[in-house]
This record gives sequence, C-alpha cells and structure tokens, in this order.
Amino acid sequence: MDNRLLREVVLDQRDQFRSQPPHVIEREQLEALAGFVRSPHAVVISGVRRGGKSTLLRQIARRYYPDAAHCCLSFEDERLLHFSAADFDSLLGVFAELGGDTSVFFLDEVQVVDGWERFVRRMVDRGTKFYLTGSNASLLSREIGSRLTGRHLTIELFPFSFRECLEFASFHFDPERLHQVEYRGKLKGRFHEYLRSGGMPEYVRFGEREILRSIYADILYRDIVARHRLGDVRMLREVAYYLLSNLGNLASFNKVKSLVKAGSVNTVTRYAEYLADGYLIFTVNKLAWSIKEQLIAPKKVYCVDNGICDVVGFRFSANEGRFLENAVYLALRRTGREVFYYVAAKGREVDFVVRDGARVVGLYQVCYDLTDPDTKQREVAALAAAMAELDLDQSFLLTYDDEETVRVDSKTIHVLPVYKWLLLEGKPPAASAKP
Repeated sequence: MDNRLLREVVLDQRDQFRSQPPHVIEREQLEALAGFVRSPHAVVISGVRRGGKSTLLRQIARRYYPDAAHCCLSFEDERLLHFSAADFDSLLGVFAELGGDTSVFFLDEVQVVDGWERFVRRMVDRGTKFYLTGSNASLLSREIGSRLTGRHLTIELFPFSFRECLEFASFHFDPERLHQVEYRGKLKGRFHEYLRSGGMPEYVRFGEREILRSIYADILYRDIVARHRLGDVRMLREVAYYLLSNLGNLASFNKVKSLVKAGSVNTVTRYAEYLADGYLIFTVNKLAWSIKEQLIAPKKVYCVDNGICDVVGFRFSANEGRFLENAVYLALRRTGREVFYYVAAKGREVDFVVRDGARVVGLYQVCYDLTDPDTKQREVAALAAAMAELDLDQSFLLTYDDEETVRVDSKTIHVLPVYKWLLLEGKPPAASAKP
C-alpha cells in the first residue's frame, strides 16, 4: 500500500479519534477496564456493528492515555480497501514518523485484514499494548485462539443497557423515589420505550427507524454475505426473518429448511451460525448434564437489540412479552456468564438458568402479566420444580409490572418488574472478559 496514502489516512483519522462526538455517555465497561490497562495482554472488544465499539476505544484512550499521541486506525475506511497484513510494518513506520506513541495501538474493525493476528502477536511479544475491535464473534475464538492464546483478554460490548439509555436522556434514576407514583410512571414510560426501541447508540441519539434497517442490512451484507462469499442472499434473509420472528421460541431448523426451500438442514444451521457470528442473534442451549444432549436439544433464539427485531421481525405491540424476555436475556448475557434454558420434571420450562463455571447461580422466568391465576400457578410451579432439582433457594419471576414475594416450602421466588430488576437486582458488572 502506498505510504503517502497511508500517512494521509492516519492523519485524518487521528483528528477524528481525538474529537469528542456530541451526546456521548461513558459506557459501563470503561471503569472496570483499569485492570486491563495494567495487563500486558491485547484487549479485544467484540460486538454488533455500530454498537459503540469505536466510541469505547476513544473513551479508553481519553481516560487511560490522555497525554499520548494515539496510534489509531479504523479499517472501515474505504481508502484502506487494499491494506494487507504485509502493510502493518509500514503502518508502524508511519505511526513512528508522525510522533505516535507506538507502545499502544488502537485498531478498529481489524478483522477485515486477513492475518492481522500474526502482527499483533509479534508486537505483543515485544511489549506493545493493543486495543482491538471487531464485529464478529469469531474475533473471540477461532481467529485469535491459535495465534494469541494466553496473550489477549476479550470483552463483548452490547448496545446501550436501560441504565445507559436513561443516562443518555438525562433521566436520573433515584431508587428512593420509586414509591412516588408520578416518578415511577415516568420511569415506566422510559422503560416501555426502551423495550420497543432497544439501545443501538445511533438510533437512541437520532430516533430514525431507518437507522436500524441500515444496521441490519450492514450486518447481513458486510459482515456475513461479503465475509462468507454467499451467493444466495434471499435464503439468508429468510432464515434471519424467521429467527427474528420467533424470539424466545425453540428453533426448528427443519421447519426453516422447508420454508426457505434449503437443500439441507446443515445449510440452515450454517446460516444461523453466520447470523450469530455477526452478533445479530444468539442461540441458547438447554442446560443438560451431557454435552451431547445440549448439542442435539432444540435451541432458543434471541436478538442483539429489540429495536432491530421490531423493524425486521415482527411488531412490538403484538409481542411485548417476547421483547420483555429478550431484554432480560441481554442483561444476563452482559454479565459474561453462561446462559441456558431448563426443562424441569413434567416438561416445566424455565426461561433462563445462569451458570458461573460449573455452578448454577440463578434462575429467571419471564412472564409479561400474572393476572391470570392459572398463568401464575404455571410459572411458579416451573420455578419451584427447577429450584428443587438444581438445589437453589431463590429465583426470579420477572414481569412487566407485578411485584411480590412468593414462598414455596423453604424456597423464595422474587416477583419483580423487569425495569426495577434491571436497575437494582440485575445490574451487571461494569465489564466482563474471558482470557
């Protein structure tokens, strides 16, 4: 790649990197990154396209390296279309020529350069610190596992949480005011909007639903079709539409195969994996004591953002319960722990089981409305059976507006509105990472 062009791109991007975009809030992960700054490992930040990774890079640089001449580059720049792994040494030279602090690199969407991990490993071994972002889950596993083993820490960044959306709207959450009818009503109004609109930062800022359609298209075409060189875009779109229209349901890939007229179930499974790799969907396994049973059991499907799902899959007003469940899943996923669903005796299904290593640490059932006595009895019975089988004393039954404490023998079920659980009980750690 021509060094003059590379120099021009670096100078342009450095000015942008230093600028502070308007209406920016500090992400919840920023504070806990202090420990990562002190480590010699490369820090890999992965998440959905346009979910705030570039902004987090700027915040890291501003918070932890305020006086440095930042060595930063975003590979989304079309002028870097022909940048290859062989050009990294030229990039190092340009950074040095321009007086950059070459002990720390900030590389955005680095996965577009084949072989990037070889350069990073070589430089990490020399003592260089890296902060890397990418819009595919493979950045967390296959592409770095063999080259950067023991030399990296990984973080998943999600769209804004409900707490971050409140902060963006300058709405101060005060738990001491929850008893006030007017304050609680305003908070619930904000939560209802969050359920429908999700937390994609660009959409939260501008409110144009076309932004969500554009993000969805970018994920499909730039992160999946182009990356995997797919020829049948129609089939990919139909698989995505089916999965996004069935939030929280058990996914039947055989059914999808028939609907999209795929040649085999393997094709549908592969497309679902691509969608998960692009952070558009997540698949949740059944908690079982054998890996084989986990693999063959049906999976449940969730989406990275309620707003995207609303504009692509199905309408919010008719599926509020599914959107509530999706919001709970995303909050649990932010903790960095493993999330499963569970089937207790007599086929009683519990939406979420959270495991920390080999230990089950939480049970969560989601039900929009408990006014029907039969519904309440069914949900309580499922949690009670699961608590007995998994040896837990407490669990959560999360709703839109119900709140009470239910005791079953010596077990306790906390019935809470999701908005209150998100802000009080369900607060995730500021950052979660896997070495």
